Amino acid sequence: MMEQMASQVRSLRSSLPLQQFKKNAPIKIACIGNCILNKQKMLLNLNPNIDVVFTSNLSNWGNYHAESFKERAEEADIVLGLAVNNNNQLFQTPSDLRATYGDKCVIVPSIWLDGTDTLQSFSITGNVRFFGGDPIVERAKEIGFDEVYEELIRGKLNTDPSGRISRSIANLRNVESNCDFPMSDYIEDTYQLRPVANAIGHPSSIVVREIFCRLVKTLNLDFKLDTMFTPHLMGRLSLPGTQRVFSPYDVEELKLTYDHEPHWMLQAKSLLNLIRSKVKTGTYLPTENSKVSY
Repeated sequence: MMEQMASQVRSLRSSLPLQQFKKNAPIKIACIGNCILNKQKMLLNLNPNIDVVFTSNLSNWGNYHAESFKERAEEADIVLGLAVNNNNQLFQTPSDLRATYGDKCVIVPSIWLDGTDTLQSFSITGNVRFFGGDPIVERAKEIGFDEVYEELIRGKLNTDPSGRISRSIANLRNVESNCDFPMSDYIEDTYQLRPVANAIGHPSSIVVREIFCRLVKTLNLDFKLDTMFTPHLMGRLSLPGTQRVFSPYDVEELKLTYDHEPHWMLQAKSLLNLIRSKVKTGTYLPTENSKVSY
């Protein structure tokens, strides 16, 4: 029943054409991306001289009407794309976008940060994966999940957050070779000082803000960057979080200057129960070698 409803929603979203640009808009921008670019659309539309339309590059989220996006992109002064290589209804890679739209195409880095915590669940195209979960599953095969929980809360089981965050930043640098501005330098300089991710594929508000500041400078658009980001606007930039284990051991290993989550032990119990259930039913999906949003 739920899958049938989801299929009907996806069909509806793919059949809804994008709105037309305002006829007299001085600057017209067509965006294709995920939730990160959707927030950029919201910010860009704060300028009355700019009109922005957005389509999703994910077939399981948002409006992804292919034909109307192509029509809007032809009409647009600027086409914003995201540096992703996953399968979608429109374009496969940033190179495809550039080949189609040439100099008016600008590619924004996709932010995908694994390793900001011990363990985290995140849904990828409808399938929940547990980042940091693979070493937990391997250890549970040896001693069982109850004993794994005891090791985890006592800091005796390490899921290598420092290695994972380093690989995430390295992957981001690689992705940036196809982008018009970088973000890896900001992530590397900031993650130990302030939270940079609400979830693996959902950067925090300060990162969304920094993407916008760099985008505006790249496009030479007129925004009052020093004063526009009020507390209310920063709240509107927030992307959803997810269930995770962010522990005192993560703070120590990653050398963070901010505190762990207070309910991390309860989160650990809950997530381990979910993983145990997935393993028992044969539906646990390893994260190693999994396709991510890059």
